[in-house]
Amino acid sequence: VKAAFKKAFREGSANKNNVFRYGPESAGKSHLLKPVIALVGDLAFTRPVEARSNYPLLDLFGKKVVVLQDLRTDTLKMLFEDQLMTPLPQNHYRGHKMYKECAPIFASGGSKLKISPLEAMPSRMT
Repeated sequence: VKAAFKKAFREGSANKNNVFRYGPESAGKSHLLKPVIALVGDLAFTRPVEARSNYPLLDLFGKKVVVLQDLRTDTLKMLFEDQLMTPLPQNHYRGHKMYKECAPIFASGGSKLKISPLEAMPSRMT
């Protein structure tokens, strides 16, 4: 785990060096991500457990690290795509915005992730 975290910090998501921890509830997945958040502070985009929003990625832009706890299928694409269309509230923004940054992504997921990565992104898996 330590080597994966180091590689993700060094190389970022441009080389698909993201960290994804999967397991049952209370297995310590989110606990492993707390030091990442503490290390970078406000430079981290965090999506905490049970976060609900129509625009969950609104504050993503400009962050140096992405931490996604309790990963769901709506944000699963971030682990595999080079860019991601991010919906923005149209009463504050004109159109949506393409996320093309290379911040390393640290994610955790468990039983609520019901779709396999192969099924979600077949063109990006080998």
